[in-house]
This record gives sequence, C-alpha cells and structure tokens, in this order.
Amino acid sequence: MFIKMNKSGLYVVSDYLPDDAVEVSVEEYGRAMKPTAAQRRRDFLLRSVYLKDKKRFLFETLRAQLKEDGSYEEDPDNPFYQGMTVDEMQLEYAKYVGDDDERAAAILEAKRAAKEYIRDLVDRLAFYNEWEEE
Repeated sequence: MFIKMNKSGLYVVSDYLPDDAVEVSVEEYGRAMKPTAAQRRRDFLLRSVYLKDKKRFLFETLRAQLKEDGSYEEDPDNPFYQGMTVDEMQLEYAKYVGDDDERAAAILEAKRAAKEYIRDLVDRLAFYNEWEEE
C-alpha cells in the first residue's frame, strides 16, 4: 500500500500501516514521487515567490504557451520560436546577429513575443492569487 508519514511527510510503500501514517492513493503517491513538468510548473507558479523568480523560471523552462484549460501543460499548437525557451532564443539570436541579420531579427521578435506572453501570464497569476486570498 502507498502511505504518507504524518510527521515527516515522506511517502513510502509498505505492507502495513504504521500508527503515524495515512494511506494515500496511487495518484497522490505518483504525484509526490515523480511529478510531471506541468505539476512542477503549477506548484512553482502558485507558491508564494517573487514575480521575478516566476518569470525567470518560465524564461528558462517554457517552450510554448500554456493550454487555457488550467492544466499548466504546454500547448503544442502554440510553441515559441522553434520550440525554444526565451533563454535558448537569446543564445540563438547571438549566433546570427551580424551574420544573418534577417534571421536574427526574426528570432529577436519571437523572443520579445514570448517574454511578453510570460510577463502577462505571471501578472494574471498574481492578480488571480490576490483575488483568491481576499
């Protein structure tokens, strides 16, 4: 059975239920032990951290717009430039600036659009979180 220890918060698999534990579902155990990228993203974004940290996290990890269903999954139909993160686009831009200015300009524009999307997303989450707390 899958259990969570009350004092330590650890999840374990055991044949018996200790006094200081509760049985949990397979889904809860799986989420705690190996969360998906969307679950990690959701947990980080909904934690009480600075907005700049949320933006930095998304600049480093997000490769597409998020689905509108609240799942925090990336939408494969709305990727950023060639499925790159903002940070990867910056490196790609640096490769072409001065050599292929047309391509560099396209990458720079895509990076600006991705950053704008992320800033808007973080602002909407901040507004929603403030509204929820009231």
